[in-house]
Formats: sequence, structure tokens, C-alpha cells
Amino acid sequence: MPTSYVVCATLYDVADVFNVEELWQRARRRQQGEFLMESLIGHPRTRRGRNRTETYFHHVRVRIPRNDYVHDQRLNAGADGQALIKDLIEVHIKKLGKYVPEGQAVRYRLEPDPTLAEKQVRFLFGPAIYLPSAQESPIYRLSRQTGEEKRELGVVYPHQRLVLLNGDPGASTFPVPDWPFTGGESVLLVMESDQTLTVCAEPDGSLTIRPEGERIFQISDSRASLALRIEPGALQQAERLAEAMTWTPGQVPLSSKPRLRVAGIALPRLSLHARAGLQGWRLGFDRHGALVRCKHPDAVAWLRIDEADRLWGEAADDPTPLLPPTVWRPHADLALELGAAPARMSEHYGGWVRLPQPMPLPAPVGQWFCFGRGADAELAPNLLDDPEALLWREAQTVRPEQLMLSRRHLNLRLDENGWTVKLESATWPVYRLSQTGELHSVLSVEDRSREFAVYQGELLVVGGYVLELR
Repeated sequence: MPTSYVVCATLYDVADVFNVEELWQRARRRQQGEFLMESLIGHPRTRRGRNRTETYFHHVRVRIPRNDYVHDQRLNAGADGQALIKDLIEVHIKKLGKYVPEGQAVRYRLEPDPTLAEKQVRFLFGPAIYLPSAQESPIYRLSRQTGEEKRELGVVYPHQRLVLLNGDPGASTFPVPDWPFTGGESVLLVMESDQTLTVCAEPDGSLTIRPEGERIFQISDSRASLALRIEPGALQQAERLAEAMTWTPGQVPLSSKPRLRVAGIALPRLSLHARAGLQGWRLGFDRHGALVRCKHPDAVAWLRIDEADRLWGEAADDPTPLLPPTVWRPHADLALELGAAPARMSEHYGGWVRLPQPMPLPAPVGQWFCFGRGADAELAPNLLDDPEALLWREAQTVRPEQLMLSRRHLNLRLDENGWTVKLESATWPVYRLSQTGELHSVLSVEDRSREFAVYQGELLVVGGYVLELR
């Protein structure tokens, strides 16, 4: 769907999608598609006039086939992608630097695109494409509301003047799933000088837009409608973080408040790993409800999952079959609350257990950090790193920590405007739950590198962990 707000150019028959020379300008006559430099020049940001100079767009989203992106992440930890972005910025400054407005930065972002065929690359830029600096924080959070469920669309930054919403990933700032309008209509958000957002139909008058309360806009035509929620990004004044903290990975800063914690353990479906010979998993608790290794002398109660995904409670007596949601009381002074997995989450999980003693985690302020496992992640709690917890047909060195948790799984950022997250795993999604366990939304692998605003009190299911944002 062509628009004047987003330019989408596709290049075909690219021998190496990570080679800047294959993307920037034409080297072979027969290669099809539009190279990046000719596309930028062909769609200028401003044209030369009597009182202004010509400028070109300098924020570009580069999309490559998902298989190439995932392969680079797994084999090279993303090194080829990082090198490509560095090369693109350098060649852009060298060739088109004089067309960048003074004081503004050239920014590129690499994204996986499951719709691209092999050897294809797609470029997105234009008035409604904006890439923030590392220091910027979102001031608005956009979501589509359907009944009680909210599906996050994206966040808006202070200097992001235009946002275009429609159902086309190649013609929007944020594509809206199940976009109901079929006549080429879009919704345009315009950031005013006082940083308020004006909601418009594009083309003008093609949709009816009606405010409903302070945060929701009902958008409709004669056949369909959707509800757009626009929420401010700032926390209430009482919740603002007053301290400016420094943080070293693996260290809990003494001045840190418990803004993040492990609130529960997600219970995976072991049948997903049956071919590898996995037969069971035991999770141990002491008499206070603290998580301990399954063979620790303080362990007095265990949850066990078998290869048929059945859940059992084990204490001094015979195993007790458990079906979430329920509360299991293995001892008079110990109760374990078991939550059911919402329908969309049940593909990977049979449920989750809320920890009677949540584990606080360090949360740096004002910078991105990665949650995952091992030395690759800045934050790796290793609560499930129990070598004797898994039962295999043949001896294995795999531990529960590795089940469905990537080395670099989820990027998080905490600042005075709240929490922002970006999925990094190329294999496993992240599920967003309410405090009571209802599903808010899913961050799927197709959402990688997209920023999502999440709210204090939400639960994030990341691998085997249920994280609570505070």
C-alpha cells in the first residue's frame, strides 16, 4: 500500500545480504530492485527551493530474510549484522552526509522479515519512520484494545513527529494486526509542539475518529471499527526513580530498589523435548517456600513434570496429581499457588508456580540490559541451574536453565517513563501476563528488535522465569 509517509524499497538477487556494497548502489546491471542510495535520492526529505536546501532521509530500517538474521545471531552472535549497520552509517555519511540536517544523526536498524524470500533486502524510511537515540525514552505507548485485552503496537518518542498505523508492514510505522479497513485507509498520529498527539484519518475524512475517555479513540467506517489506546509513558511522580544508579552486571547495587524480581517459575511442556530423551523435571522447595536444588537437604516438597506433561506434587506421601489452577499444600505452613497457562501460552507451557519467596533482581536505570542465561546476558539469575533436576534416557549435561531460555533472550530498559522491552531471542517468544495470570499479549520472534512499553505490575514469561516488573 503506497503512502507518502513511508517509503518501501526492495532489492532482489542479493548475493550477500550483509555486504554493504551489494545494498548501497548498483554494481551489476541485471540486478533487480531499488538500491538504497538511489531510493534515498529519489525520495528526498526536502527539495531544494529558494529558501531551503535539499535533504535526504537518514533514519532507515533495513529488513533481511529471517533465516539470515537468525543464522547470524546463532553463529556469530549478530556480528555480521552489527558490521553491516556500521558500514551503512559510514557510507551514508560519506556519500550523503552533506544532505543530513545539522545536528542530526544518521541511524540504521537491522530487522528480520519472515515475508522476505532468500536474497531479498527491504529498506523502510520516510516521514513516519523514526529511530531513537540510546538516550531517548518513549512518552506514549500505543496499543489496540479488544474487550479487556490490549495488544501493544509500539512506543512514540518526543522527537517522533509522525506515526502511521495500518495493516501493511511495508507502509506503516507499526502494522496493526487484523487491520479491519480494506480501502487503503490509515490512521496518522501527529506530534504537536506541546507534545500532545493529534489523531487523524489518512486520507483525510476516510475514517471516523471519536475520542472515548482520555486514552481511547474509536476509529470506524460504515463496516468496521477498532479501539486505539494512547497512554502516557511517564510514571506517577511518586514512582519516579530519584537515584541515579550505576550498575555492574552480576552485582546488586546497594542503593537499588527491587524494581524487578522473579515472581514465579514457568512449567514447560517436556513433550517438546521428548525426541531428545527428556523424561522428567523436579523443582524443589524448602519449608519456607524458597526454591532449592531438588536434592538439597532442605528440600521438603517437589513439583515434578513427566514426559506426558503431567504435573505431580511430591512430599512425604505418595505423588499427588495437580491440575492448574490450584493451590497445593504439601505441609501445614507451605502453600504453592499454581497458575494455568493461557490458551496461546499452552503450546509451550503447562502452567506456572508463584514463588512464596520472590527473588529480587538488580535493575539498572536508564540503560538497556539483557536477561538470559550464562555469560552472554547482563542479567542471568541461574535459579534453575540444577544439574540433577532433569531425568534423561541417556546422560546429558543440559540443565533446566537451558529449556526455552536463550543466551540473550529479552532486552529491558527502566527509566522514569517506565519499562520498555525488546525481544532478542530468535527461537522463543515472551508472554505478557497480568498479575492474576491473564494473557495481555505475546512478543513473537517476528517482533524482534521492536520496542514495546510494558507496565509496572505486569508479569513476563521468559524461558523458565516469570518476571514481575515493579
